[in-house]
Amino acid sequence: MNRKKFTRAAKIATASLVAFTMTTSPVFAATGDLWKGTTNKGSVAQMILGGSAGRLDFAANMGQYTYEVDGVGYAVGEVDTMFKANPTLSTAEVQAKVKAELTGTPVSDELVVESVSAINAIQVKVVFSQAVDKTSAETFANYTFNALDSQASPATVGTAAKLQEDGKTVLLTVDNPLAKRYQVKTTGILAKDGVKTFKNYNQIINFVADTTAPTATVERVSANKLKVKFTEPVKAATPTYVYADGTVINWGSGSAPLISAGATELVIDLSDAAILVNKDIIVTLNGVADMAGNLINPQPTKLTVVKQQVDGIEPALTSVTQTGAKTFTIKFSKDLDGNLVFGDVTLTGGANTTAIEKISASEYEFTTDNNLDGLQTVTVAAGKAVDLAGQGNTSSLTKLVTFKADTVAPKATAKLVTDKNNKEVIELTLDKAVDLAGSQEVAVSGSYVKDYVTTTVPATNVVAAYADGTGDIKTKVHISLATAPLNVEGAKYDLEIVNKTAATDGIVSEAGVAMDKAKVAFTRGKDGDAANTDVVTNVVVAQGADNNKVTITFTIPLGAKLEGTSATNVANYSIAGAVIESIDLAAASGTSQVATLNLKKDSNTFTGVRNIIVKDVKIAGSTKVMDPVTISNVPLNENVRPTVSKAELTAALTITVTFSENVINAAAAVGDFDLYIGGVKDARTVTTALQAAATGAVLELTLDSPVTADDVAKGLTIKAASTLDITDGVTPVGNKVFAPDAITVTN
Repeated sequence: MNRKKFTRAAKIATASLVAFTMTTSPVFAATGDLWKGTTNKGSVAQMILGGSAGRLDFAANMGQYTYEVDGVGYAVGEVDTMFKANPTLSTAEVQAKVKAELTGTPVSDELVVESVSAINAIQVKVVFSQAVDKTSAETFANYTFNALDSQASPATVGTAAKLQEDGKTVLLTVDNPLAKRYQVKTTGILAKDGVKTFKNYNQIINFVADTTAPTATVERVSANKLKVKFTEPVKAATPTYVYADGTVINWGSGSAPLISAGATELVIDLSDAAILVNKDIIVTLNGVADMAGNLINPQPTKLTVVKQQVDGIEPALTSVTQTGAKTFTIKFSKDLDGNLVFGDVTLTGGANTTAIEKISASEYEFTTDNNLDGLQTVTVAAGKAVDLAGQGNTSSLTKLVTFKADTVAPKATAKLVTDKNNKEVIELTLDKAVDLAGSQEVAVSGSYVKDYVTTTVPATNVVAAYADGTGDIKTKVHISLATAPLNVEGAKYDLEIVNKTAATDGIVSEAGVAMDKAKVAFTRGKDGDAANTDVVTNVVVAQGADNNKVTITFTIPLGAKLEGTSATNVANYSIAGAVIESIDLAAASGTSQVATLNLKKDSNTFTGVRNIIVKDVKIAGSTKVMDPVTISNVPLNENVRPTVSKAELTAALTITVTFSENVINAAAAVGDFDLYIGGVKDARTVTTALQAAATGAVLELTLDSPVTADDVAKGLTIKAASTLDITDGVTPVGNKVFAPDAITVTN
């Protein structure tokens, strides 16, 4: 990391806050957490004492950070100004002014997808609210794109899902250009701890077709290597390379670089001796197009590159600086090619390098397995420090360094807090990053007073745990008070906390030094029940038993059930083009529960897919409602019932019935209609003709004996029988004919 850059940027925003968070000894007290978006980064002190990546991010992205006061985040710059303007006030007093005078927004550590957006024709950026587990985030099967407008659903290509440096953004690459509407879903994405799970994302995204032409620029990597960078992935193409006078280039033992499908850059290596130095080379990109087919602008694009003479100077080792009990940086005289690995660097004092972090192109931080101490020789193996022109160190690079062991014990301040499970715990805030060693237990001892009686608390072993649950913030630790004698409600405690076994079990520095004794006094309150935050994790929509019913299957935690009020609230459901009258809720079964939506008859006028929205349904006892879900890939049948348009006596034995639409009568049988003469039901049987497919809207009814003129004079009508089973052609279950009234038979 460029520490000068960090110091310039970070001192401005942290000096005042740190001043207010320090006691007379070098111990930081908890004064509010820093947040970047929805990610809790810990306190200012923890940011300074944490890893270099966090400090560098804070320095580079300070405007994205907020400072929390009572659940509300305020812009770091505004808070810093407030602290500077009030140097005589206590932390609590300044925080009160922040609340009263500044405008903030509530902070939340909810695990959700914050946004999904296309950055070009084949790449989609998915931003999560917090850092994600790399394995689940880079599993493309956890993302689906279902096309809704007859376009191809994208599949994967290459490294289809790539977690970005911020730890919470994933770049997805697909093989079909994105355009129009897709049902985008995420499932099975884990938080960085590998335990907690992000809420599944399920939304319709309308991707606007990419119509922007790609462009190209040249970036020099070294004297004999250049990089053509495209503004977006492009299709495979073959550039041409000639000297300015038109002479074709001799690539020697190599070959002319080609553009591969989906590439965002083209590396041009001119290191072969056959390629001339200091002569302009014209690179022509003719017909190069992005993945949506947009031609490069301008078309063709011509770029000029030049092979330069290398400087002949090998990289040298400039400095070695200890940065922690087990970390040090190496600074080189030149930028390296980025291929240095931790195994290329060795030490003579018994420690082995185990990890490497790139701070800049010329500076790298190494982590060792053992503590750094004493006079040691740091060696970079020959040929491993290679500059951007391909020039490596012909012999090993060495430097004699005196490392200083970190022998200072971590110091902690302690206080009573309520954790995320609504339980009281002792929170230790330490002045340096710590590890939890061995059994991870600390011994808590002292006394408590209740009802004027003092009771001794013998040494009680309690497992310590990082407050954030992951160890990302290694300066804040929680000690449980769940067991006797630490759980006496209303008791006034005075306690000491030490490691169970010095540096073997408990809280230790990264150098293995046991923490100093910590003291804490508090009055024990009552533990609350952990908040139930269970939510519905998936919704499946299907056509019900008939066309008037739609089933919604909710995925719920085992043993849970839906809250009846929200699950049967018609306002929580919407089906475009249909009217929902009521909802029947079945009993929960395992991890699912089904709600059946009863549609108003004749309200759903077409068969096909449509937008179906489910929202605000809760798990019984939970404090959270489900995220709105829109489903648009499930076809539903129309539920408009056929009606009788007219009935005509076309022969003495035949009544011809015309319906409002084509109908089906699966078998020639009685039981569909009854004949009435003069308003009185007649004894004649009425047989409806067979019509196996919905090929027509007319059916003939045959009487078992002819009607007479006298019958006609009295007036003929037909009425639907209770056993009528004539339907329209909707499959698999048709809509039955609706004929509630008597139908006059004309002649």
